Amino acid sequence: MERLRIELPRVLDDLKWIRPVRPGDMLAVESEIREKIESRSRPDRGTVKIESRIINQREEVVMSLVSLVIYLRR
Repeated sequence: MERLRIELPRVLDDLKWIRPVRPGDMLAVESEIREKIESRSRPDRGTVKIESRIINQREEVVMSLVSLVIYLRR
């Protein structure tokens, strides 16, 4: 199993609250890596672009976002 060290998101982009979330709602997250960007100036690091959707118990998307996350390369 490959290990990665991931830092906090560098950029949150296109954040949308689509439906209200209420106390007691059950939420799930679906994420997909959309792009991998290798750093030219720092060869030990890279960035991934992740698209995420937060879904409630009724299978409704309540929030969506795109984030850029820095990771350490091997």
